[in-house]
Order: sequence, then structure tokens, then C-alpha cells
Amino acid sequence: MLLGLLLAHDVLDAGSPDALLDRARADRSVTAAAAHVTSYLRRTVLAHPTTMELTRFNARLAEAPWDKVRHYAALLRAPAEPDLALVSLPPALFPLYYPVRFARLAAKYVPQVFRHRAD
Repeated sequence: MLLGLLLAHDVLDAGSPDALLDRARADRSVTAAAAHVTSYLRRTVLAHPTTMELTRFNARLAEAPWDKVRHYAALLRAPAEPDLALVSLPPALFPLYYPVRFARLAAKYVPQVFRHRAD
């Protein structure tokens, strides 16, 4: 809520109660997220964020470590279209798409995570 309030005030000049704005500005995770979103919105060419960018953003907002883990774990949920396109399995073997998804996502995102940490 504080992030939305701060963004509405800073980006859209929306009126907001001073007490809530002060509370939003006092929270480092809220101000960091607001700076990230504002920077993203002010790019000359807006692009849709990738699933990993959204996950990273949401995990950064989570307060408890377990909540951060849950955001990354959500990447492993039910198979998506790229998983189904990668391998054609008969309906009886549908559960095998879960390890296919895990392998595809690991191959795609593990290098990004290590590259992001090196930055």
C-alpha cells in the first residue's frame, strides 16, 4: 500500500496524507522499489518486464526471508506453454512436464541470477 501511495504522489502528483507519505519514505524497501519503478517508467522505450524481473521485484518487497523464497519458488509452478512446446508428451505422462519446467527454468535463469549478483 505504501509503495502505491508513494508512486501515486511522486509520479502522478496525487494528493496523499502527509503522515502516510512520511511512513512510506521512512521505509527503505518502499523507497528503493519506488525509485526502481519510477526509473522504469521514465525509460524512453517501455518494455514489459520479464518474469524473472517481476519475481525479483516482488521478492525485494517481501519482508520475511521465507516470503522472498516463496516468490522464487512460484517460478516452479505448473508447466507453461514453453514447457509444453519443448517436449510433446502424451496426456498420461503430463506430470513429467514438472521436471521439464524445472530444467528449462534452471537453464534459463540460473545464469541470470549469477550474472545479476556479479553486477
